Amino acid sequence: MRAILGLALLVVILAFFGWVTFSNDPGRSSVNVETEKIERDIQGITDSVHDAGDEIRRNATDSSADVSP
Repeated sequence: MRAILGLALLVVILAFFGWVTFSNDPGRSSVNVETEKIERDIQGITDSVHDAGDEIRRNATDSSADVSP
């Protein structure tokens, strides 16, 4: 039962982010995995993490240069 609830929650989260879409045409229903959107979102997250890491390194270097022995 927990596995079914976990899977349902995962599908809801993926649909919320737009990574999974559902369509219901007459005589045909489908579930689409939006791989291009997933790739764009992952690339955006990766870029943000790299930028944050660079900023942290820059701030750490600046603050250690300010300290005089």
